[in-house]
Amino acid sequence: MDAINICFDAFRGLRTFCLALLLAGCCLLSPSFGQFGGGGMGGPGAGGIRGGGQFGGGMPSGPAAPVVSFETPQQTPAWLAASVDRNDKIAKQRLALRKTISSEFKSIELKNVIKTISESCGTKFFIVVSELDLLGIDVDTPITINLPEASVETTLNLILEPLELTYKFTEACVLITSKDAAESEPSLRYYDMGWVVDDSSMVDSLLNCIQQTIAPDTWLQNGGVNTILPVNNVLVVSAPDSVHLKIEGLLANLAKFKAQRPPEKNANTKKSIVPTRKPVLKSKPAVAPNRK
Repeated sequence: MDAINICFDAFRGLRTFCLALLLAGCCLLSPSFGQFGGGGMGGPGAGGIRGGGQFGGGMPSGPAAPVVSFETPQQTPAWLAASVDRNDKIAKQRLALRKTISSEFKSIELKNVIKTISESCGTKFFIVVSELDLLGIDVDTPITINLPEASVETTLNLILEPLELTYKFTEACVLITSKDAAESEPSLRYYDMGWVVDDSSMVDSLLNCIQQTIAPDTWLQNGGVNTILPVNNVLVVSAPDSVHLKIEGLLANLAKFKAQRPPEKNANTKKSIVPTRKPVLKSKPAVAPNRK
């Protein structure tokens, strides 16, 4: 009996092995094998040619969804009206930092320096003392700076950068806070690219220009946290306000150069050249002399 059981078990194992081998061969020969594969070097499924199977490394490619047009509602929603009002107030704060002031401080406490700058540019500042405490910075830290004429933005940068501090706009005031706090709560801004570029073919070069010239290490693609994405003709940028001010300056200069550029002539329109013809001079008929 033992010998019979051993033979029966061996036969059952051989049958299972043969069925598994047969199933594997069928899967290899079947064109739908890639649908359940893992997506190899470009194929549906494992080792295919076109990559990413239906249940593997990619999503199935199907017909594109139809484009649906959105109509603008007649009535302005509350969230849009509130956002416009808030953005207008923040815009006033940003403009205040563009003003030119004179700053002459010699060993003056930080809090008094900020107070003087606030009075000079006509906008409110608020020092977030809790963030300064985390950095071990006191509001009485002496500041020495001599700038006869400079923008508020430049003055603040020269004062705050050595202390690892920065500023952040709100609708009520400008906050003086730590860089970490500003980066943890970035500001979302929107820029109309129509002032800077002619068409969508120039968007990539504009993105590269911003990311390579303004705080390069802070952008997501370079290991930072700031993001910049185009949506139609608008650039959506998430970054600290100090970075936004630099973007504004760059875009303003690019817009100025675009406005000064002469309009391009259309190569397809050719002026018709009409050959000039010299006027034909008609000779006067000869007059016979009078004969007497």
